[in-house]
Amino acid sequence: MKKTILNLTGLSALICVLFLGACKKDTLTGDQAISDETAAQARLSKTLDSLKNVAGVIQYSVNVVKANQSTYVTGRTAASGQVEATVTVSQYGQTVTATTTNGIVSFPNCRIGSTNVVVQMNGFTTIDYKTSLTPPDSGIITSGSIRQVSTMVPIFAVSGAGNTAQIQGTVTLESDLTNSTPELAPATTVVSANIDANDPAFQATYLTRDGKAGSIISIAYEDAFSTTTLSATGTYTLTVPASVDKLPIKLVVTDVILNQKLYINNFQNVPFVNPSVQNIPTTFSQTVGILGYTAVPSVYPVTVTIAPPPAQGSGATVTAVLKATSVESGAGFTVLNGGSGYGINQTGIPVTVNGGSFDNTVTGFAAAALTANSNASGEIVSISGTNGMGYRGQATLTIGGSGSGAIVQPNYASTIANLGSTTNANDGSSITAGGSGYLSAPTARIQGTGPATYVNVTTSTTIYQNAVATINFAGVANTFTQAPTVTFDAQPSSTATARVNTLNGIVGGKISSIVILNAGQGYNPNGPAPTVTLGSLAPGGFGAIVNAVMNGAGDKVASINILDGGSGYSTGNYPSFMPFSISPAALYVSPNGTYVRDVYYGTGTRDINMNAL
Repeated sequence: MKKTILNLTGLSALICVLFLGACKKDTLTGDQAISDETAAQARLSKTLDSLKNVAGVIQYSVNVVKANQSTYVTGRTAASGQVEATVTVSQYGQTVTATTTNGIVSFPNCRIGSTNVVVQMNGFTTIDYKTSLTPPDSGIITSGSIRQVSTMVPIFAVSGAGNTAQIQGTVTLESDLTNSTPELAPATTVVSANIDANDPAFQATYLTRDGKAGSIISIAYEDAFSTTTLSATGTYTLTVPASVDKLPIKLVVTDVILNQKLYINNFQNVPFVNPSVQNIPTTFSQTVGILGYTAVPSVYPVTVTIAPPPAQGSGATVTAVLKATSVESGAGFTVLNGGSGYGINQTGIPVTVNGGSFDNTVTGFAAAALTANSNASGEIVSISGTNGMGYRGQATLTIGGSGSGAIVQPNYASTIANLGSTTNANDGSSITAGGSGYLSAPTARIQGTGPATYVNVTTSTTIYQNAVATINFAGVANTFTQAPTVTFDAQPSSTATARVNTLNGIVGGKISSIVILNAGQGYNPNGPAPTVTLGSLAPGGFGAIVNAVMNGAGDKVASINILDGGSGYSTGNYPSFMPFSISPAALYVSPNGTYVRDVYYGTGTRDINMNAL
């Protein structure tokens, strides 16, 4: 017997060179294609002859075993369960198909190297596996000899009594964190199961993986994938292959995307006074480990609502008038247009005074008596005469005489008159309505047409019996040309806010601490303190009694006094932790068995950036 010493690494290189030389790609005509195909077949035949010369011929046997009812003693023998199946072997571009006899089929003309095998049989799983017919690297391969290599492959029936098992269960998730009960996954959720060929127990029991020739490198089971959708009650039932030696089955559940209802203290960095219920898009997936879950927000578990201040005062009205002065109380008169046609260097041209809110009831009242003067061009250049007394607004002047077009403006300016005196009710401004409901002095807003547009008067306003009693305009130094309007701004007020802490605000189910967030403003210093109402986000909390404590002025909330902490108060979101998802471990099933595997998706991964306070 002739022996050839050949390193396996070198042999592999030889195989690659032989086949790479046959893979050149050209643009071919029909005749060239036929010619090249013939040449390729010749090269393949030459390659197989070369492999035969250096490593011999391999007779490769495949032993197909029905594994559902077979007891595997080792990875290479079985007590029973042989079947007849179609086996296809592919090697070096050649594919050969044969049918087993008593579960065994032989392929007598194989060579060393990788081999792909497909096993098929009606009612059973289709198997695709890869093996190597090359023996371990001993450095010596017998040339020109015939070697025997075999592989035993388990095949599993997918139906029939005694061949299958059932897996059933319920799929739940936490789509509503405001309650303590998990929700059912939607009916569109798909649950599947398949043989877990990667399971170490499966490989140790059913596969030959000792590294020798014929050892299985990789394997896949087709038609072993059982699939169903959930019922309306969130349950599923799957029929799967089984084996007396316990077949590992892996459960797969599709991802679910739902809006998750939960309490949060802020949303996209906008805080809420009390926790707000929001619906956040959330992905529930069995592939997300515990570190992949979005943390459940810790929220303030009790809402604290403080009654708002009483209604703001309204209805006050004031009629403001200007102090009575002469027709020109500023720097004389301004000639806006001298006109033309007036007498040359004429004096005593008649002037008529119009409007000006002349008041003949004020002390020393006197109507103005004015005349105009012209220049050498017949233009009005000045005003002379008596300016009078008692004008509460700017008058207009009409120039008489033979000319036309002259416009002269009195430079009138006056301050606001105070309220009428007891001796003369018409001496000044007046409160026409005191309004009602005023707890503090409102701001008087003065709007005029003169140099000053808006002026606020605050400290000089007096309130009596919730109505505006007096307002002093003495401090308003601004001057006006016409009587301004006076309005009252709304009294400043705001509702106080508070909350119970998440960490130390509840001790043993009792409320122990309430923090004032905003003291508010505008509460009635002479009335009762505002009511404080508590509400528990989580069911069960009850019995707490609290009241508001006001500041010294009585218009703001200083603190919340806890008279009774109540009982049963707790966190607002359920669960308050990050739970695990579906167990990744396989189920090991036997024929006719029924197995329960409930799937719990947990709290999922929320799909937006959300910061919980």
